[in-house]
Amino acid sequence: MEENDVLKPWYEKWKTVEYCHQGGVRHLDVEDDLEKLEQQRRAFIAKPVLKKHPLEVKDRKVPDFGWAVTSFPNWAYAELTVAVRRALRGDAPFLLSNADGMALLQPWYEERKSRGLKDIAMIFGYKLHDAEVWMGNNTCAVFCWYEQGEVSRLTLRRDNDDLKYDEHFFANVHLQKPLFEDNISLFREALCDMASVAGTEPPGKGWHDLFMDAFGVLNDYQRQYHSQEFPYFVPAPYYRYMVAVRKTWLGGGMGSWQELQMDAGEVCRLATHQLEYEKCQAVLYAVNNC
Repeated sequence: MEENDVLKPWYEKWKTVEYCHQGGVRHLDVEDDLEKLEQQRRAFIAKPVLKKHPLEVKDRKVPDFGWAVTSFPNWAYAELTVAVRRALRGDAPFLLSNADGMALLQPWYEERKSRGLKDIAMIFGYKLHDAEVWMGNNTCAVFCWYEQGEVSRLTLRRDNDDLKYDEHFFANVHLQKPLFEDNISLFREALCDMASVAGTEPPGKGWHDLFMDAFGVLNDYQRQYHSQEFPYFVPAPYYRYMVAVRKTWLGGGMGSWQELQMDAGEVCRLATHQLEYEKCQAVLYAVNNC
């Protein structure tokens, strides 16, 4: 590999790349028709908003929380919340899909249950007043409520590849569990806006199809859990929200949506930001109500 090879764009000659980042979308031999491909990419960046006659993206003034909704430890928090809620109700034994997670957190769960653990919620900081007081330096955490009135904040981390947790108990405080409302209409709208920004021609077609596939998932009211589609059990009807979120990971590298929309203008930036916010809302609704 040449020294500067990592700096070459995804459409560079002699490279074969995974097009539009998502596995299974399609592969593109970029040796052929490079000039046309570059023109298409420049057209996408210059005019990303022509497919909706005209595209109108409403600025809902959503909080700025960062885009990595599907990264560790957010998924780990989501799974932990689902597993504890189901176990506390007696729907299923406490079970996590990851062996390291089970080894670490099953003893934690058994001890906390004996201590009077009665409820649990995954929370992003933007849901709380005085977020710095409750969240510390964390953007996301799991909060636990106990029968004697105690409240704790649980966070997960990697330490030399080992999974560890930190739990902070708040003394003599009251934290009311936030409401986590169904945002399916706004989630659908955000997906349609993103599909319109992407357009139906390369290089955005793969993304357009992906966003509309997630739209279809949200409308599939009969969708049941399938382990090959999603790694851990979430009961219906909340399961489809998690699948739609997982399908629309935007990535962060060459050829990802983040790279394509970098210079695409304010409408594209706004649509992207609002989709990520609705994804966070969807995860919170699903895991805290299931």
